[in-house]
Amino acid sequence: MATTLYPKSFTDDVVKSFITTFFKLSDTPAPSAGVADPYVESFTPTATLKMPKLPTAQGSEAITETRQKMWANVVSRCHVVEQVYPYSASEVFLKGTVRYGLKDGSFASVDWSSNMVFDEDALSNGKALLKYYQVYLF
Repeated sequence: MATTLYPKSFTDDVVKSFITTFFKLSDTPAPSAGVADPYVESFTPTATLKMPKLPTAQGSEAITETRQKMWANVVSRCHVVEQVYPYSASEVFLKGTVRYGLKDGSFASVDWSSNMVFDEDALSNGKALLKYYQVYLF
């Protein structure tokens, strides 16, 4: 398994742990409608999620719908976070790769980067919650 690279000066274990957990959740299929989704619970109730080729999702309900769409054509996903670049105490940029298992039995790998902005109040209480997340595919 690949190791995520962080700058030596970045020591925020709350954010590091969140990133590890978040991508494990992202690689887990969305639950059935009406079932609580820990991936969606990684966001504040009013958060914004921007995914390529999908409408911007604002709030928990829209993020839930987007998450369902993200799994529409795939049976598996495996993210590798290669590097994290802190911008501030509450914002990081990430880069990595994702391998998709497609419904037709084939696989596709894509490079990605993303921007995570955390809720500062939650961070000050020792919890990481996203208030903004945008993904770019290459």
